[in-house]
Amino acid sequence: MTNPRLGSLVLTLFLIGLGPMVGEAGLPPAPIQIRVSPSTLQEGERAVIRVKALPDRSTPLAMRTGLDLYVIRIPGGPPVAHFLTATGEWSRTPIAYRQAVTLSSLPIATEWREAGPAGWATVIVLAVHTSKNPSRREHWAYQPIVRQVRVRAAGPIGCLECVELLLPIGGIALLASVIVLFDWKQTRAIPQTDKS
Repeated sequence: MTNPRLGSLVLTLFLIGLGPMVGEAGLPPAPIQIRVSPSTLQEGERAVIRVKALPDRSTPLAMRTGLDLYVIRIPGGPPVAHFLTATGEWSRTPIAYRQAVTLSSLPIATEWREAGPAGWATVIVLAVHTSKNPSRREHWAYQPIVRQVRVRAAGPIGCLECVELLLPIGGIALLASVIVLFDWKQTRAIPQTDKS
């Protein structure tokens, strides 16, 4: 029996290295699509992945009999694969997100809490023949679906939008204060003439 963590490392290196060039060759495109929302994630916040069937596609034989879906997240930094479980937890051990999935069982969605780190993360969905090893390319039924998602840091950097919104308002308030102060000084500097 192979070490699950070693299999995870091999899969990660394969996906980020040779996968796009060699691994997808000869595999048909997957009849499914994924969406991660929100499009920019933030550490500590909830995120959702949705998997649904592509419209106007005939059902391929592999999707009629069922496939295991693996949702893999490779965060920025050291290439370590994390596998999403059906309950929304991440595991370093290869665990199927859903087993024996057919097109009729779609759409499916799962929520998770984004742990970070900040930067770019790669989300990959693999459709693997039922009960087969996801780290073995010959067990893949379709080309991997790969998405890049941005992860923002929690805390002060996460409030960048607030700063961007308040900065122009603060600038306008400062400019108005300068104009009023300048006008007040000009009014005091003009000598008053007596009309009597």
